[in-house]
Amino acid sequence: MKGRFLINSHRLITEIPVFLTHRFLGYGITSFFIAVVFFTPCAVFRAEAQDPKPRPARDSFIDAIERNLQVGRNREALHLLNALRNHNIQTVDEPLFVFLEAQALMSNGFPEEAQHRIELLRTLPNWEDVIDGEKLLAVEVQVLKAVGQPLDALGLVEQDLPELDLIDPPYPVDTTQKYLLYGDLQLACGRFEEGVYTLFDLLLNGSRRFRDDVTQALLAAANQQVLKPEDYERLLKFLPDIPGISLWNEFSKSAFRSGYHEMASTFLLEGLTDHAPKLRLNWEEFLRDQEEGPFLDLVGETVSEILDGTGENKSLDLQILAAQTYRRIGDSERAIELTREIATNRDLSLQLFAARMYGDEGYFDEASEIYEDLETRAPGKFLEAWGSLYVQSGDTDQALKIWSRIPDTHANSVEGYLLWGRLLEEKGFLEESKNAFLAGIEKTRKPIHFAYELLEVSLSLSDVEGALVAYETLRGQTSPGTTKSVWTPGRLLTQLKRTQQAEVFAHKLAEVIGATSTVQAEWRDFAIELATDLALQLNKVEIISNWIHSPSPALVAYWESAPLRKTNHFLNMGSELSFRGEDLLAVQVLDRVDPPLFDLKIDAAEAAARSHESIGQASEAIRYWEIIHRSNRASRMNLREAEMAIARLHLEEYRAGEALKWLNQIDEDKEPRTIMVEVKFLKGLAYSRLHEKRKAIRYLEDVLTLGMKHAAGAVFWLAEWELWQRNHEEAEELYRQVLSMDPGQRLANDSLERLRHLTQLEEEQIPAYSLAAFFEAGGNWSDAEENYRKLASLIESGDLSDWAYYRLGSLLIRTGRHEEGMDQWSLLLERTSSETLKRKIRLEILKIRQSDQAELFEEIVMEDPNSLIGDLARDEMLSAMEEAEVDKSHSPIP
Repeated sequence: MKGRFLINSHRLITEIPVFLTHRFLGYGITSFFIAVVFFTPCAVFRAEAQDPKPRPARDSFIDAIERNLQVGRNREALHLLNALRNHNIQTVDEPLFVFLEAQALMSNGFPEEAQHRIELLRTLPNWEDVIDGEKLLAVEVQVLKAVGQPLDALGLVEQDLPELDLIDPPYPVDTTQKYLLYGDLQLACGRFEEGVYTLFDLLLNGSRRFRDDVTQALLAAANQQVLKPEDYERLLKFLPDIPGISLWNEFSKSAFRSGYHEMASTFLLEGLTDHAPKLRLNWEEFLRDQEEGPFLDLVGETVSEILDGTGENKSLDLQILAAQTYRRIGDSERAIELTREIATNRDLSLQLFAARMYGDEGYFDEASEIYEDLETRAPGKFLEAWGSLYVQSGDTDQALKIWSRIPDTHANSVEGYLLWGRLLEEKGFLEESKNAFLAGIEKTRKPIHFAYELLEVSLSLSDVEGALVAYETLRGQTSPGTTKSVWTPGRLLTQLKRTQQAEVFAHKLAEVIGATSTVQAEWRDFAIELATDLALQLNKVEIISNWIHSPSPALVAYWESAPLRKTNHFLNMGSELSFRGEDLLAVQVLDRVDPPLFDLKIDAAEAAARSHESIGQASEAIRYWEIIHRSNRASRMNLREAEMAIARLHLEEYRAGEALKWLNQIDEDKEPRTIMVEVKFLKGLAYSRLHEKRKAIRYLEDVLTLGMKHAAGAVFWLAEWELWQRNHEEAEELYRQVLSMDPGQRLANDSLERLRHLTQLEEEQIPAYSLAAFFEAGGNWSDAEENYRKLASLIESGDLSDWAYYRLGSLLIRTGRHEEGMDQWSLLLERTSSETLKRKIRLEILKIRQSDQAELFEEIVMEDPNSLIGDLARDEMLSAMEEAEVDKSHSPIP
């Protein structure tokens, strides 16, 4: 799946206006202005396909991406970058583009890909003139932490730290920021004392702008339980001087967890006694987060101690804190006693607090009395809370009656009905909400104001036809040219998922699409596009399978309503299925598209190639990769991926010469390090299979020198070369390296097999063994067979002899002598005492016969669940079960 997150990004360049309108709809004039700012570069970029010199527009789009990253819209930024790359609007050779990609990838949770982009950036000419070193450092530190290399991140930061002894306090903003990052990394690397010292130094001498951040970092250190009692004492002195921070309770909790119970009590006492107004802001949330236990008991005891000490002089803030505390610890009587004292105050906010407290403790009459009084003083303002009280008491009829007064108390009728309907929807009264919106339409005669809310509620109720009718109302009353930008299936799908009605709605929608009347319905096309998104998001592959085998009249009419609509429908469905790992169905869909049309859809061609490769159809996968390689739309990265994929596939089919033709098109020394390693390893493998020792070993050793991906594979093949050259000790040492580099994987199993066999072989038997294994791995079947037969004649019966005959049977089947090979395996099943070998042969026979009986594979899984054979059998079992489901979906209904 790695690398496939770019699929479908090509559509974004035409859908960016759609996307942005979704994001900003309903957020007022300012947000509309932002959407226009983003929209304009999109329109210009579509014109760039004809204009070869669009530099100013390109720069404005890059500025827009930077703004997205700055305000946290990281996913949007990544989509836009992918769109630019796929449309060749921005090249990968531009440092700023590569740096923005690294930022976006890191922000979206792809740290390894971000690391590769940073490596690529450093190979580009003059990148230092374009990229701010401080910004690059910040991103690189994040990446290194995310990939589990905090020490490397610490080393990077240390190189650039100014000497604090040379700076007078308070430290400048940039220095404080660097040392704040430094302290965080020290803690991450286990250098706790140094990290805590750094943070306290910043708290005392750093820029005041970062005091909140430093305090939060110290809280994180406290939660790691690395602060000492003297550290907590120092914090007690600092906290009162930090405006806007109320962390006495949080530091108390961390001190308690660290075993400093007396210090925990001291923090609570100081906070509640001297800083109750600050603590009141988040005290209820703090209490809600605490589990029942000793710390919560300590909070209750501390509150009681303070109340007993203050007597009648306790402040309102302390009373509120105490009431919340008693409610949380279950002392209802004391909570209500304090609430009655608070309720005597005529302040609206305090009365509202008292009403909520009464309601939470079950005193509904007292709470209702307060709400009734509040309603006379501020009509309409507290109707929501008053009605919610009755819902809490179980009297929903009274709640609905109170909420129905909302439109009458609102000056603007449209807004009043909207508030009423939205409130009912929020509270879960969906049918009543729908009726409220319908009432609003009837009373105001302005359906456009209610149609969207009506649509959302219909979706939540799985009222398919109502939702589609509401959609058409919106489309009919929206300004021309904006409908498709606003009312898209994706937006409605998000709403369905939020209301957890997607499954039910998908089922009902399938029935509606199957109806004959849908062929002529105005909302037909939208319904099919929504059904497509639902099928893909819910993994309802049987729906798509039915569509391609027996489409309904409405679906056929949809395909025929516009040129290339059916093709685009198949391309988009196939690409998404491939992305989701439904490779078998993906190839069924994509293979129905004429090959020349893939030239316009590079990502769909890539999806087809990967899915064919995944289901073992190497020649078809190569065909699609070649389509990508020939396309004028292919980017430099597309070309590299195609060349390496084709080479890999040729190697899997033991066509080393063909693989080298593709690999030789790549100058690996001019590529990023990750690509360089991949190419060198593939070349080493190809030359090994061609028995060109000098070249093979040179490339394999280069892979080890670079020390990245494929290192284990390179060591294994170097071991094979040593074995082939009769250097047994060197081979054994390399095989043992593979065991530590690739534990539990296929290479480790092969290495373990080699090591076990070498201890059983006599000197004169080793040449035949080494040559047989080497020739088989390289695809030289006749030479491998000759040496396996020679080996079998030299050794006595036993595990090694059984292994030789197993490999001999495999070769006979591979070279077309199917019956002879099966007979060889059948004899081996009868005579071998190795249960592992028996399971391996049974699994191979089931795969060769293409068995669709999942239970046969399940037997092997249950016999040996925690092994490579068990894992392989499990994959086959799941595949057989999936195919059975697909076949079942197109079977006729009795």
